Amino acid sequence: MAVLTDSELTATRADFDALLPGTCNILESTRTKTATGGGTITWGTATVGVKCDVWRYGIRPAEMGLERFGTGAELIASAYYTFALPHSTTILEQNRIEYGGEQFQVVGVDDTLPDQIQLRVFARRTEALS
Repeated sequence: MAVLTDSELTATRADFDALLPGTCNILESTRTKTATGGGTITWGTATVGVKCDVWRYGIRPAEMGLERFGTGAELIASAYYTFALPHSTTILEQNRIEYGGEQFQVVGVDDTLPDQIQLRVFARRTEALS
């Protein structure tokens, strides 16, 4: 297997980045203490307009044969997503991703892919089923 030179790797990353069809924002939290000793967390944008691609995987409870379990009750489905980002993106598991008007909690970052062309970020969001 041939190893890419630094210039070839840079060119390949630029080609990959150009193929990413969407954009997202990287969010970070700020913690503020309250007078009662508690605190609040607010999410602000750390990086704007990061090129990305995203695909979903996961199972909804209805697909698992689970039904509503009482009047007024909700089932919560976990939807998992993989985001492909430029390799140079700075993101940690403490961050969130904002994409399509929704927020996603980062649950893993894979920057050790053998090709080192892209950064894969694994994220989840929860949604209420009606």
